[in-house]
Amino acid sequence: PDDAAGGGELARGAPTAGTAALGELEDRLVVEIRTSGLRRGRENSLVGLIHEIRSSRQRLLRETSSSLAAARELARSWAEHSDAVAAAAWREMEASDRRAESAM
Repeated sequence: PDDAAGGGELARGAPTAGTAALGELEDRLVVEIRTSGLRRGRENSLVGLIHEIRSSRQRLLRETSSSLAAARELARSWAEHSDAVAAAAWREMEASDRRAESAM
């Protein structure tokens, strides 16, 4: 829920509970493969694949974190702009009211 709002672990670039659990699972899988008695070439191939998956997952986490940070900055900028536009419109409305009152 926090991540959807832009304020959770993912937005800060920290691993979430899910990504931490995946990392632990990858570690356990590597240990299982290393102790399974597979041929060395097959073992290395499987472990290499797990490392590629981990690397891709970490890259995706970094990219997602960066995208969330950019979206948060855009939202902040838009809010500031919207506030400025609303304030200007309010001032114009008040000035228009004063002109109308003066004309009466």
